[in-house]
Parts: sequence; C-alpha cells; structure tokens
Amino acid sequence: MIESTSDTPLEKPPLAALPNVGLASLSGGRVIYPHATPEYFGEFAAHASRLGARLICGCCGTTPLEIAAIHAAVEAKREPSAPLDVVARDLAAPALAEGWQETRLARMLREGEWVTCVELDPPKGGTYQAMLSVAQTLKASGKVAFVDINDNPMARARANALMAAVAIERDCGIETIPHVTPRDTSIMGLESLLLGAHAEGVRNVLSVTGDPPEIGDYPGSRGIYEVDSIGLSQVVSSLNQGEDFNGKGIDAPTSFFLGVAVNPSADDLETEIDRFRQKIAAGARFAMTQALFDLSYLDRFEERLGGWPVPLLLGIFYVRSYQLAVRLHNEVPGIVVPEEVQRRLERAGPNAGAEGLALARELYAQAREKVAGVYVVPPFKQPEAALDLL
Repeated sequence: MIESTSDTPLEKPPLAALPNVGLASLSGGRVIYPHATPEYFGEFAAHASRLGARLICGCCGTTPLEIAAIHAAVEAKREPSAPLDVVARDLAAPALAEGWQETRLARMLREGEWVTCVELDPPKGGTYQAMLSVAQTLKASGKVAFVDINDNPMARARANALMAAVAIERDCGIETIPHVTPRDTSIMGLESLLLGAHAEGVRNVLSVTGDPPEIGDYPGSRGIYEVDSIGLSQVVSSLNQGEDFNGKGIDAPTSFFLGVAVNPSADDLETEIDRFRQKIAAGARFAMTQALFDLSYLDRFEERLGGWPVPLLLGIFYVRSYQLAVRLHNEVPGIVVPEEVQRRLERAGPNAGAEGLALARELYAQAREKVAGVYVVPPFKQPEAALDLL
C-alpha cells in the first residue's frame, strides 16, 4: 500500500483506491486475470493521485510488479500521459413532464369508476392462439375492462407475462396488468424485460413476489430474488425517473403505472402491513389483494393500516368444487378458505358449482361498498366463466 504525496487538499475521511487487476475468469481450474501491464497500473496511480486518493494499492490479481509501478508513479509525482475524460450523468426528463399518457386503469381509478378485471394464465406452449381468443371474448362482452396476467403461477413455466401482455394489447385492444416477479431473473433481466414491454406500449405492471420455486415443477431450483417485490417496485420507479436501479441514466424515462400485491389474510399481519407500507413508499399507485373468501379480513387489515393509501382491487376466486376449496386452503401459499366456506361447498354436493357462483356474487356485491374494483380468478381452464359472475 502506497501513501500518495499529492498536493491535492486532503478530504476527511481519506480516499483509498485499490482496484482489481481485472475481472477474473476460470480456465482449466485456474483463476485467470486479464493481461494488465504494470505500466497500465502506474497510469492508474497517476490519475488516482491527481484525483485526491491518499492510499493507493491493488486488490485481486495484484502482484509485486503492479505495486512497484504504483510506488514509482507516486514517488515521482508522475503526471498522467492521457487526460481523464469524465462525463457528468445526464438524466432524461421524467416522462410525466412531456408526452406522458395516463392509462385507462389510472384514469378509472382516479375518477372513481368501478374496475372489472379477469385474471389469465399465459400458455404453457408456444402459441398465444387460445389466450388471445379468450381475451377477445372478454373484451367483446363489454363486462371486462382489463385482464391481469400471471407470471409463471404456481412456479410452473409458462410464456412470459410481459410478452403475453404485448400480444394481448396489440391483437385484442384490451389493456393489461401483467404480473412481474423477481423470482426468475436478475435485476438486469428485469430491467430488460420492462424496457422492452414499455417500448411495445405496456404501461400497467403489478409487482409480486411470485410463488416459491419449491411448490412447482422444479423443486430443486432456487429463486433468483436479487430484489424482493419491494425492490422490484423501486426498480420500476427508478425507470420512471429516467435511471436504472444503480442510478445510471437511461435513454428515455418510462411511464409505468405501478401496482403491488397485498394479502389481508396473511398469518403475520404486522409484517404484511409493514411490507405494504414499504411498497407504497417505493412508488405503488394501486394494489391488488390476494383472493379473499371473507371480507372481514379486508376490514381488519384496513383498520390496522389506518385506511387504504391507494385504490384497491379485490381478488375474487370463482371456485366450483369443494375439493378445489380444500386444496387452495391447504396447498396454495397465502390463500385462506374459511371453514364455513368449505362446509358450504361440501353441503352443496353436486350443486357446488352453483354455490361457488353464488358465493362469488355475494363477495362481488360486498366489494362494491369497500374497494375500487375487482379482479376475478376464473375456474380452472374456463376463463370465460368469469363472465357468469360479472
């Protein structure tokens, strides 16, 4: 470690500069560094000293040759042989300032219009045909304003939700709310997907944690989770401000309308409330609940929270069988099907489908007095059945 004798005024605390020789790689079981010459390190030392560094040394890959080059440059008060070009960070103006268009969802929530949405799963195969047909049917009904799109639900691989949203909005003309989870990709990958979707016109996004990998088809895999759903909300908000998650400016700001998930039936209510507040602080503009079968959970959560800070869409799961209700309660993380609801479907026997529809309609009627709208989780492989409820 070499102490610089630069005449640059000393800042407190002193600045230390200790770079790697370069990014390491593996070759034949050995750790290999780029072929940085000692002279190159001496040039670095000259720049570092001029910039005010008082401790100049090296980290991974550094050898006595590099240290000697640093020492020689500092002792000789060497001047850099080439100027150091520094470019100031130039952020593009936020999208709200010019050219920003409010989404239909944002406008309806702002004006207090009742919102209806149906949840869709992207296909497991390599064609959108069935999904687009359903989306067209929902739009043509006049009862559905939006579709929200799951992101690999139950940790099972499907077509990407953001790409599916692009196809639906382009081919069907109905606005989407694609779910985005940090489970399956890195921060860089998330930004890449979001920027691509934005360029194609997708504006509403819902930040969700995602079902844990161990419950799906890949029990030995691990989620990426470089950030959680709170961090993902911060990623989206940063893009809206014209910079990436690390604060580096992007070419043009995004104008996403950001939503987040909230679970009023969570076992640990205090943690859920704390996380929800963090999501709001991260820039959330609306929220969508976990599917609820008893709105007393919603009332309890609102009371503990002190009121909803953003518009809320209630999740209604249209269940047609007692067996599914039992499975949801026992196997699906975050969903609570109260005992009375399970018994009600069991007593209905062969009429459980009609009883499930009646239950969903009761929840829908109650929701009109409590929230800004609903999204319907339709029966398995029967998304058009959501129209029976709406």
